[in-house]
Amino acid sequence: MSIVWEKYDATVTVNEDDENRGRIRVACVGLLGDEEIELPMWVEPVLEWGFFLIPNVGETVEIEAAMASDEDEINGQFSIDNLDIRWRGKRSYTIDEPENENVEPTPIHPDFLSNYGKRRGFSTPHGHIVMFDDDPKNPTLQITFQKTAMEVGTPPEASDYSRLEFEKDGSLKVALLETTTLHLQTEGKKLKIEIDGGDSLEIAGKDSDTVATIGDGAVSATIAENLKNYIDNSVKIHIDGHAHPTAMGNSGPPLTQMPAYDDLITSSHLKFPDK
Repeated sequence: MSIVWEKYDATVTVNEDDENRGRIRVACVGLLGDEEIELPMWVEPVLEWGFFLIPNVGETVEIEAAMASDEDEINGQFSIDNLDIRWRGKRSYTIDEPENENVEPTPIHPDFLSNYGKRRGFSTPHGHIVMFDDDPKNPTLQITFQKTAMEVGTPPEASDYSRLEFEKDGSLKVALLETTTLHLQTEGKKLKIEIDGGDSLEIAGKDSDTVATIGDGAVSATIAENLKNYIDNSVKIHIDGHAHPTAMGNSGPPLTQMPAYDDLITSSHLKFPDK
């Protein structure tokens, strides 16, 4: 049997499906002749493989209905018996309607408008986005978390989103609400983490041996070798030679001496490069 399907724009009226299968209720002027009347049945989803998405109430989606078949004895008989309405996850990008002040254009994420034609992906009405850039000279992949909902037609502020960006050399940039940017790169078995401003941390490993190097501009820190020198050549000498005055003279050094620095707590795997 051959079925004739027709497509219509419809407005989502209900998106809370008690079976959690992605069904929606819609009003469709193309089917009922009135944009306010809701269709009496649930509209089943036919989503792209691997995707699950639910439109917001009030959004315009594309539905399709079985209107006729080659076995109909009268025109449209099939649609009377089984309208079989579906929606395929198509979301209309509406335009301004000056005569209706309540209608706003559905936003296209501004990131898609740069390098137009090479960028593809998925964005939510809130502003979260997964974007693939197929620029042959600079292919990238970005995953963006939008902190607060985007306003229609307004590019997001860098202080309002965090982003993962995979660059053409395979390195990874992590931008955190415009406060910090980390750049993760690899060279052989070395992992280098650069922080905006020039600070860096390099980690190299072989078998069970791992060496961490803090780059120029890092905050100062006490390393084990300096700590050992301070304890053995200052603290221990002071404590071991400490004496109290008594009626019989100084008490002399303590009977129990301070233990020597334990080399087992010294790590040779944290290094600071020479200036």
